[in-house]
Amino acid sequence: MELSQKEKVIALAALHKYMEHLEAQLRSDEIDEEAYADIANDASVLEILICKTEQELNAKA
Repeated sequence: MELSQKEKVIALAALHKYMEHLEAQLRSDEIDEEAYADIANDASVLEILICKTEQELNAKA
């Protein structure tokens, strides 16, 4: 299923918002080492998805 340009822009905004949330969690002093590793892994995967979506949007611009 292919997303429209508008849907990709909306999804990208949501991905950036979620990345902000993950970054805030990583800055927290209240998470243990295992949780930190899980969150960092999620952020890495999310960064790949953000980059891929941005590339697709730029390619069609």
